[in-house]
Amino acid sequence: MSTRNRNPRNTRFLGTVVAIFTALLLAANLAFAISGIDGPHRRPNGRDSQLRAMFPFAQYATTDWSAVTAALNERPLAAENPRIFSIFLTLGNVFLSGYEIGHVQSVLDRSMGYFEMVAANEDLWGHRPLAGSVVVYLGVSLIRLDSECDVGTSAERIAQLRARVAEIAASEADEIAPIEDLTSLVSASPEEGAARAAIYATAAALLPDDPRSAEWTSNASTIAAALTSAGSASAEASLTMSLVELIYEPSGDVPRALAAFAPSKPLVMAFRHDVSGGGQTAKAAPALDSDALDAVIQDSQANEALLAAYLRQFPPGSQCEIE
Repeated sequence: MSTRNRNPRNTRFLGTVVAIFTALLLAANLAFAISGIDGPHRRPNGRDSQLRAMFPFAQYATTDWSAVTAALNERPLAAENPRIFSIFLTLGNVFLSGYEIGHVQSVLDRSMGYFEMVAANEDLWGHRPLAGSVVVYLGVSLIRLDSECDVGTSAERIAQLRARVAEIAASEADEIAPIEDLTSLVSASPEEGAARAAIYATAAALLPDDPRSAEWTSNASTIAAALTSAGSASAEASLTMSLVELIYEPSGDVPRALAAFAPSKPLVMAFRHDVSGGGQTAKAAPALDSDALDAVIQDSQANEALLAAYLRQFPPGSQCEIE
């Protein structure tokens, strides 16, 4: 994937640091915000318990993130940055899960704050090999927002976010070089192959009337078939591809090549067994060094896998059905 030649913009980054810390401070009150709000919209036990299984991730809001923001400042074009920004999408989805239980507007506002922050800072994670993992995670998050029964005063914000995420997906798709020697790509780096498929799929799903949409879907399917036939999909690649499969679900037209990547709960353990042994979210460190950040990223991926499995069982919008 090509990368733009850009000079880091320190003033933009300082704004990003403020946004990140603001979002994290908001998350510090998550336990308070989502407790005691089980009103008339309370989910049945099965759905409710799966949503609540994601809540422990909010503990990372109390962690000192200064080392992470310093690293982003020093290396704004680092290849690893997409994995870091996925943490904030996971926090946003934890808030959104809380909103599905209680329909409290402030919880939805906090959720959207994370999504908007990530979408506003593409310069720090986009146009690099793993950017597609963020693009498709943003896309699935947006589908959840679009499918909420009642978004109160947030309808315009959601529309603006949709426009921005669609713009990002199309921009990322335009910058991907034409597919050449795809087998070599997915064999050498299944994660990069999956991220490429994620960009194509998200652009096609969010812009179905775009003249490039059919080609984007074809490219995503080609990559999925190559990953399947090579048998080379790692846990991380499989997670990204599970979101690719999900992003087509609302249209009811999931490409056949993506069926092998339908989300499943066992994928969660691929990210958790090295982190906490018992399959639970690891205890957050008071301050993050590089090793601790790796653990947070793995826990974020485990929660992402939990979310994918939840959405496979309870598609976006199903929470609005009369129970």
